[in-house]
Amino acid sequence: MKTGILIFKDIDQLDCTGPFEVLSRVPNMTIDFIGHTKEPIRDMKGLQLQPSVDYAEARDIDILVIPGGYGQYELMSHEPTIQFLQKIYPQTKFLMTVCTGTLLAGVAGLLEGYKATTHWTSHHLLGYLGITPVKERYVVDRNVVSTAGVTGGIDGALILASLVAGPEVAQQIQLYMEYDPKPPFNSGYPSKAPKSVLDTVTNNAKSITDKREIACQNYAKLKELG
Repeated sequence: MKTGILIFKDIDQLDCTGPFEVLSRVPNMTIDFIGHTKEPIRDMKGLQLQPSVDYAEARDIDILVIPGGYGQYELMSHEPTIQFLQKIYPQTKFLMTVCTGTLLAGVAGLLEGYKATTHWTSHHLLGYLGITPVKERYVVDRNVVSTAGVTGGIDGALILASLVAGPEVAQQIQLYMEYDPKPPFNSGYPSKAPKSVLDTVTNNAKSITDKREIACQNYAKLKELG
């Protein structure tokens, strides 16, 4: 099988490297990092990533992974990316969205009528895209696995590993990775975090969240106009 992971400027690198870590260990799996061009890109914090194929070269993809990150917002109105996703998706067996990658898949029209999740700061936007929001760390609906923020991509990839290679293989991968989270703080979800922490993170994300909301509202308006 082949996995194609979309990468782009200002991606959240763990959104793609988490699933890569898991899916690269599935027997007989190959993985392409797909970029608009094959020029290197940098994630939100400056880590350089190298696409292995561009949009024109990407083909024979069984699993398509769409990550998130602040750079996802610009792609919501980037016609070459939207057209690429609409072209490649019907050829795939599975779609996985990580974090706000769900919004990008949504504006490409890939998730209308599906149940899905996304990063908690953007969860309220899913309804604009014809998606039924579900507040879970990962959601499986037919051929789509969607995950909540950043680290949820590891969980979603393990689910995909179980779907394509069986639960025992997925558990072997999990054990090899020693993926047994016991975080030092109990603040990994809004309902658990202290109010001061929640307020700070919410305020820090407000600018990009507002932009994403406008993009989602515009998508909904265009759908109404037919």
